[in-house]
Amino acid sequence: IGAGTDELIFNNTRLNFTDRGELAANFGIGGRRFFESINRIVGISTWFDTDKSDTGNRYDQFGIGIELLGENWDLRANIANPTAHGSNSLGTVFGLTPFFQTNQILFNDIALAEQALTSADIEFGVGVPNFPGVKVYAGPYWYDSEDREDKFGTRVRVEAYLSDAASGQIAVSNDPLFGTTLNVAVSYAIGAKWQPLRPFRKKTMRERMFEQVARINRIPSRN
Repeated sequence: IGAGTDELIFNNTRLNFTDRGELAANFGIGGRRFFESINRIVGISTWFDTDKSDTGNRYDQFGIGIELLGENWDLRANIANPTAHGSNSLGTVFGLTPFFQTNQILFNDIALAEQALTSADIEFGVGVPNFPGVKVYAGPYWYDSEDREDKFGTRVRVEAYLSDAASGQIAVSNDPLFGTTLNVAVSYAIGAKWQPLRPFRKKTMRERMFEQVARINRIPSRN
Protein backbone atom coordinates (compact mmCIF):
# COMPACT_ATOMS: atom_id res chain seq x y z
CA ILE A 1 0.00 0.00 0.00
CA GLY A 2 1.79 3.14 -1.14
CA ALA A 3 1.15 6.38 0.74
CA GLY A 4 3.46 8.34 -1.54
CA THR A 5 6.52 8.07 -3.71
CA ASP A 6 8.89 8.11 -0.72
CA GLU A 7 6.69 6.33 1.83
CA LEU A 8 5.35 2.80 1.88
CA ILE A 9 3.14 0.86 4.29
CA PHE A 10 3.02 -2.83 3.47
CA ASN A 11 1.78 -6.19 4.60
CA ASN A 12 3.43 -9.47 3.73
CA THR A 13 1.77 -12.87 4.11
CA ARG A 14 3.58 -16.07 3.18
CA LEU A 15 2.33 -19.65 3.23
CA ASN A 16 5.01 -22.32 2.96
CA PHE A 17 5.04 -26.10 2.80
CA THR A 18 8.10 -27.59 4.44
CA ASP A 19 10.08 -30.51 3.05
CA ARG A 20 7.95 -32.74 5.32
CA GLY A 21 4.70 -31.42 3.90
CA GLU A 22 3.83 -29.30 6.94
CA LEU A 23 2.32 -25.81 6.72
CA ALA A 24 4.30 -22.80 7.92
CA ALA A 25 3.18 -19.18 7.65
CA ASN A 26 4.51 -15.65 8.18
CA PHE A 27 2.35 -12.56 8.68
CA GLY A 28 4.14 -9.21 8.57
CA ILE A 29 3.26 -5.53 8.52
CA GLY A 30 5.71 -2.66 8.27
CA GLY A 31 6.71 0.63 6.74
CA ARG A 32 9.55 2.14 4.74
CA ARG A 33 10.61 5.72 4.06
CA PHE A 34 13.08 6.95 1.48
CA PHE A 35 15.19 9.92 2.59
CA GLU A 36 16.39 11.48 -0.63
CA SER A 37 18.77 13.84 1.17
CA ILE A 38 20.91 10.89 2.33
CA ASN A 39 19.85 8.50 -0.48
CA ARG A 40 18.80 5.84 2.02
CA ILE A 41 15.71 3.81 2.97
CA VAL A 42 14.77 3.23 6.62
CA GLY A 43 12.31 0.44 7.36
CA ILE A 44 10.73 -1.36 10.31
CA SER A 45 8.43 -4.38 10.35
CA THR A 46 6.73 -6.68 12.86
CA TRP A 47 5.95 -10.36 12.31
CA PHE A 48 3.96 -13.31 13.57
CA ASP A 49 5.30 -16.70 12.49
CA THR A 50 3.89 -20.20 12.92
CA ASP A 51 5.86 -23.32 12.09
CA LYS A 52 6.03 -27.05 12.74
CA SER A 53 9.26 -28.79 13.70
CA ASP A 54 10.56 -32.05 12.26
CA THR A 55 9.19 -33.85 15.34
CA GLY A 56 5.64 -32.58 14.77
CA ASN A 57 5.47 -29.81 17.40
CA ARG A 58 3.95 -26.50 16.30
CA TYR A 59 5.55 -23.26 17.49
CA ASP A 60 4.58 -19.58 17.21
CA GLN A 61 6.72 -16.47 17.60
CA PHE A 62 6.63 -12.68 17.32
CA GLY A 63 9.46 -10.79 15.65
CA ILE A 64 10.61 -7.31 14.77
CA GLY A 65 13.07 -6.18 12.11
CA ILE A 66 14.79 -2.95 11.15
CA GLU A 67 16.63 -2.17 7.94
CA LEU A 68 18.82 0.53 6.51
CA LEU A 69 19.08 0.18 2.72
CA GLY A 70 21.43 2.16 0.51
CA GLU A 71 22.84 2.30 -2.98
CA ASN A 72 26.09 0.59 -2.07
CA TRP A 73 25.54 -1.03 1.34
CA ASP A 74 22.73 -2.37 3.54
CA LEU A 75 22.35 -3.04 7.26
CA ARG A 76 19.62 -5.24 8.77
CA ALA A 77 18.77 -6.58 12.24
CA ASN A 78 16.04 -8.99 13.37
CA ILE A 79 14.92 -10.50 16.68
CA ALA A 80 12.21 -13.08 17.32
CA ASN A 81 10.80 -14.54 20.52
CA PRO A 82 8.56 -17.64 20.85
CA THR A 83 5.13 -17.20 22.41
CA ALA A 84 5.78 -20.19 24.71
CA HIS A 85 9.10 -21.13 26.32
CA GLY A 86 8.27 -24.52 27.79
CA SER A 87 9.65 -27.81 26.48
CA ASN A 88 7.68 -30.44 24.58
CA SER A 89 8.40 -34.03 25.52
CA LEU A 90 9.76 -36.28 22.78
CA GLY A 91 9.69 -39.45 24.88
CA THR A 92 12.29 -41.40 26.83
CA VAL A 93 15.35 -43.32 25.72
CA PHE A 94 15.83 -46.29 28.03
CA GLY A 95 19.34 -46.92 29.25
CA LEU A 96 21.10 -50.00 27.93
CA THR A 97 23.84 -50.15 30.57
CA PRO A 98 22.57 -51.40 33.95
CA PHE A 99 24.26 -50.55 37.24
CA PHE A 100 23.87 -51.66 40.84
CA GLN A 101 22.67 -49.45 43.66
CA THR A 102 22.47 -51.30 47.00
CA ASN A 103 20.55 -54.44 46.05
CA GLN A 104 18.80 -52.99 42.98
CA ILE A 105 19.65 -53.02 39.29
CA LEU A 106 19.01 -49.58 37.76
CA PHE A 107 19.15 -48.05 34.31
CA ASN A 108 19.97 -44.47 33.31
CA ASP A 109 17.01 -43.30 31.25
CA ILE A 110 17.22 -40.13 29.15
CA ALA A 111 14.14 -37.89 28.80
CA LEU A 112 14.08 -36.07 25.44
CA ALA A 113 12.44 -32.66 25.04
CA GLU A 114 12.27 -29.94 22.41
CA GLN A 115 11.67 -26.21 22.56
CA ALA A 116 11.64 -23.21 20.23
CA LEU A 117 14.62 -20.86 20.41
CA THR A 118 14.79 -17.12 20.79
CA SER A 119 16.84 -15.77 17.88
CA ALA A 120 18.49 -12.57 16.68
CA ASP A 121 20.72 -11.66 13.75
CA ILE A 122 22.57 -8.73 12.18
CA GLU A 123 23.90 -8.59 8.65
CA PHE A 124 25.89 -6.08 6.62
CA GLY A 125 25.88 -6.20 2.83
CA VAL A 126 27.90 -4.56 0.07
CA GLY A 127 27.61 -4.55 -3.71
CA VAL A 128 29.98 -6.53 -5.92
CA PRO A 129 31.97 -4.32 -8.36
CA ASN A 130 31.07 -4.79 -12.04
CA PHE A 131 27.98 -6.83 -11.06
CA PRO A 132 25.29 -4.25 -10.26
CA GLY A 133 22.64 -6.81 -9.31
CA VAL A 134 24.77 -8.79 -6.85
CA LYS A 135 25.41 -8.16 -3.13
CA VAL A 136 27.30 -10.12 -0.49
CA TYR A 137 26.01 -10.15 3.09
CA ALA A 138 27.63 -11.40 6.30
CA GLY A 139 26.97 -11.17 10.00
CA PRO A 140 26.48 -12.95 13.35
CA TYR A 141 23.36 -14.56 14.74
CA TRP A 142 22.34 -15.84 18.16
CA TYR A 143 20.15 -18.58 19.66
CA ASP A 144 18.93 -18.89 23.24
CA SER A 145 16.53 -21.04 25.28
CA GLU A 146 15.72 -21.69 28.93
CA ASP A 147 17.63 -24.98 28.96
CA ARG A 148 20.66 -24.08 26.84
CA GLU A 149 23.52 -21.63 26.98
CA ASP A 150 23.61 -18.84 24.42
CA LYS A 151 24.97 -20.01 21.08
CA PHE A 152 26.43 -17.72 18.42
CA GLY A 153 26.97 -18.39 14.74
CA THR A 154 27.93 -16.62 11.53
CA ARG A 155 26.14 -16.46 8.19
CA VAL A 156 27.31 -15.42 4.71
CA ARG A 157 24.93 -15.11 1.78
CA VAL A 158 25.06 -13.90 -1.82
CA GLU A 159 21.96 -12.25 -3.26
CA ALA A 160 21.61 -11.73 -7.02
CA TYR A 161 18.92 -10.08 -9.12
CA LEU A 162 19.29 -12.15 -12.26
CA SER A 163 16.76 -9.97 -14.11
CA ASP A 164 13.91 -7.61 -13.35
CA ALA A 165 11.73 -10.61 -12.49
CA ALA A 166 14.12 -13.30 -11.22
CA SER A 167 16.32 -13.33 -8.14
CA GLY A 168 18.25 -15.94 -6.21
CA GLN A 169 20.42 -16.34 -3.14
CA ILE A 170 22.85 -18.81 -1.59
CA ALA A 171 23.46 -18.73 2.18
CA VAL A 172 25.96 -20.66 4.31
CA SER A 173 25.71 -20.59 8.11
CA ASN A 174 27.61 -22.28 10.93
CA ASP A 175 26.87 -22.55 14.66
CA PRO A 176 27.38 -25.09 17.48
CA LEU A 177 23.72 -26.21 17.49
CA PHE A 178 23.05 -26.94 13.82
CA GLY A 179 26.57 -27.15 12.39
CA THR A 180 27.11 -25.96 8.81
CA THR A 181 24.00 -25.51 6.68
CA LEU A 182 23.51 -24.46 3.05
CA ASN A 183 20.34 -22.80 1.76
CA VAL A 184 19.47 -21.97 -1.86
CA ALA A 185 16.41 -19.92 -2.87
CA VAL A 186 15.05 -18.71 -6.22
CA SER A 187 12.08 -16.39 -6.78
CA TYR A 188 10.26 -15.03 -9.82
CA ALA A 189 7.97 -11.98 -9.82
CA ILE A 190 4.92 -11.89 -12.09
CA GLY A 191 3.72 -8.46 -13.19
CA ALA A 192 3.30 -6.23 -16.22
CA LYS A 193 6.09 -3.82 -15.28
CA TRP A 194 8.81 -6.47 -14.99
CA GLN A 195 11.16 -7.14 -17.90
CA PRO A 196 12.31 -10.73 -17.32
CA LEU A 197 15.10 -10.66 -19.93
CA ARG A 198 16.89 -7.52 -18.69
CA PRO A 199 19.78 -8.95 -16.59
CA PHE A 200 21.75 -7.65 -13.64
CA ARG A 201 20.26 -4.21 -13.56
CA LYS A 202 20.99 -2.04 -10.57
CA LYS A 203 17.71 -0.95 -8.99
CA THR A 204 16.92 2.64 -8.18
CA MET A 205 16.33 3.46 -4.53
CA ARG A 206 12.61 3.96 -5.10
CA GLU A 207 12.42 0.54 -6.76
CA ARG A 208 14.08 -0.96 -3.69
CA MET A 209 11.17 0.28 -1.59
CA PHE A 210 9.24 -2.74 -2.90
CA GLU A 211 11.81 -5.43 -2.15
CA GLN A 212 10.92 -8.35 0.08
CA VAL A 213 12.02 -8.03 3.70
CA ALA A 214 15.11 -10.22 4.27
CA ARG A 215 14.65 -12.41 7.35
CA ILE A 216 14.65 -16.05 8.46
CA ASN A 217 11.09 -17.32 7.97
CA ARG A 218 11.43 -20.65 9.86
CA ILE A 219 11.30 -20.97 13.65
CA PRO A 220 14.45 -22.65 15.04
CA SER A 221 13.89 -25.46 17.55
CA ARG A 222 16.24 -27.90 19.24
CA ASN A 223 16.04 -30.89 21.61
